[in-house]
Amino acid sequence: MTTVDELRKAGAQKKGILVYIRENSVGDYEARVGKRETRVHNESAKVKGAPQAKPKAVKAKRKLITTLVQDDMEMTSKKMNLARNWISDEMQLVVEKLFSSDHSIVMFDSATLGVEVDESVSTSSATIQAKLSSLSNEKVFIPVNCAHNHWCSITLNLADKQAYIYDSNASSYLVSVRSVAQKIIALLPGTVGHGIRVRNFESGLGVQTDNYNCGIYVLIAFENFCGADQVGLLDKKTLQCMRYRYLRLCF
Repeated sequence: MTTVDELRKAGAQKKGILVYIRENSVGDYEARVGKRETRVHNESAKVKGAPQAKPKAVKAKRKLITTLVQDDMEMTSKKMNLARNWISDEMQLVVEKLFSSDHSIVMFDSATLGVEVDESVSTSSATIQAKLSSLSNEKVFIPVNCAHNHWCSITLNLADKQAYIYDSNASSYLVSVRSVAQKIIALLPGTVGHGIRVRNFESGLGVQTDNYNCGIYVLIAFENFCGADQVGLLDKKTLQCMRYRYLRLCF
């Protein structure tokens, strides 16, 4: 048993002897250890019950999905721009591949003729006449750019004295395209253009519902004009197949 003197020597003051005994007794020590263990256990339980940080794999997956979505949006934008600009070098190449063996089919790039639809033909009449001078009874394909964001077309069957204008959107651009067609017909050599009337071309493809596949519609319509098998109303799947077909012809 610890005496009072020993307690005082150990540092306990007179009024704090009972407190000192209680705080330094074996039983109290065990109680304090028990409380400490309980506190540690409770803290551990809190940690286990708390929301865990997301695994690296989950974060990586989410980052990948975000990247793929962004890439898809960027690719869609590029596809739209490509489709809008279809009738350029690619269009010329496709027409050459499709009709290279048929010398009765001629294509004039609208840029070459200086034709753009704001109801104007920028190239001089003499220049256009010179470029059309060799025509007699061919089928002629003239893509026409409309306001730099849409494509229509003029097709001539000189042997049958037929001229057609086509717009996949059936928009008001047709009025301007008709005006351009009449100007071109007037510049055909000799009597080639006599008796030709301009009519709307009924492609059977339906009306274009997006804002970027006009070039594909124009190509298919021209194939139909030249006697290709009819594909009927164009749905999304058919458009994708036709675009893929034309792209393959470019390589």
